[in-house]
Amino acid sequence: MKILSVLLSLMLAAVLTPGYASAQSFDRTLVCKDAAFVVNNNSERAILVVDVRYRPLPDGSWREFPNTKNRVVEPGGSVEWRRSVKGIESFDFARAKVRYKKRVRDRWVPVRREVRTRVDALCFDEETFFMFDVE
Repeated sequence: MKILSVLLSLMLAAVLTPGYASAQSFDRTLVCKDAAFVVNNNSERAILVVDVRYRPLPDGSWREFPNTKNRVVEPGGSVEWRRSVKGIESFDFARAKVRYKKRVRDRWVPVRREVRTRVDALCFDEETFFMFDVE
């Protein structure tokens, strides 16, 4: 919580710095670069990530995160991948969700619910993390 408070304070200081707003208005790339998506498997079965989606807040639509399908995460393991997230610019908040299947014997069985991030992620380029905990 203290880290989040410090980050928000730094962002507020950057926004209030003279000249920052005018420079930002000309350089609006709408890409959150090298954001990390991390799936932690805390369950007793292997899981297969089938779909990861994100949306900019407050009113963006859900978008598919590319190249995230068919990632196997063993019990107690995790997987991380980094990609640039389009439609979200620096200092914007985003929400994400993941759908997965679990391994039962030798089959992948769909799970009827999805896992969402516990907190909304703040785009801070390489420091942006979307964390998912599968129970």
